[in-house]
Amino acid sequence: MMTFSKRVGGGLRSLCKSGVTVGIASLAVAVPGLAQADGIQLNEKLSVKGFIDMSYTHTDTDSTDPTKDGIESSMGLDQFEMNFLYSFDDKLSAVVDLEYQDNGGDDGEEVDIEQAYFTYGVMDGVSVKAGRFLSYSGWETEDPTGLMQYSGTGYGKYFYGAYQQGVSALYTADMFDAAVSLVNGLGDLEGEDRGENSKRGVELMFAVRPIENLTVKAFYMTDHNDDVDETTTLINVWASYAISGFTFALEGNSSTNAGAAVGTAVDAGEAGKDVEATGYLAMVNYAMDNG
Repeated sequence: MMTFSKRVGGGLRSLCKSGVTVGIASLAVAVPGLAQADGIQLNEKLSVKGFIDMSYTHTDTDSTDPTKDGIESSMGLDQFEMNFLYSFDDKLSAVVDLEYQDNGGDDGEEVDIEQAYFTYGVMDGVSVKAGRFLSYSGWETEDPTGLMQYSGTGYGKYFYGAYQQGVSALYTADMFDAAVSLVNGLGDLEGEDRGENSKRGVELMFAVRPIENLTVKAFYMTDHNDDVDETTTLINVWASYAISGFTFALEGNSSTNAGAAVGTAVDAGEAGKDVEATGYLAMVNYAMDNG
């Protein structure tokens, strides 16, 4: 659920229409062999992995307007991704992710270099990566293979960092992690923002695992929104706990002058400055054990 304050009004709007039945089937398929953690080993240094995401929708509309009655069905390839991993030695590695995605609307079908970065292991538990990479933030994953439902909330563009260009340092221990990223802007989730902001962005992450199966992560991100000449601030906090096939998750978010929120305000005829948004998520998922 998400609400806007200050400049964006209207609150939440219902997307339900009486008399409309929509059926959605989704299939996210890891290409045989590519689903392994290390993918397919092409040689001792190069491996590849990826997935195919397809969906089928069926809409049966029963409207008081006869011209709007009817049945519509569609299916298609939504996303295809290939990840290439190259290991120079036990410390230095490189990753390149190539993605095909049908964004729909005016964007249509696109092929993009989603990520391309080097990672260097400085010492035990400490690594640095440089290049183009996805933000650590957010409970919901960017790729469909990590989601626990057909689609996400759609609010990530208001609260999550996204595909960024810069450098990031990560420290990992048994019970906590910490990271700091210096980037050319916090990016966008469609992967089209190439970090052309005049100011630099910062992302901070702290994660704790106080007990088995419980994870809590907090993120603070900031950069400069050149469109309105204001500072953008994103705050994301989430927690998850897994037990006996169940996964419980809670997430809270807030943002000020996020690019998507500013765009929503402008589209609504409001001023594009001092735009604040809040959002939250609660989820329970049960996975059946086929073993």
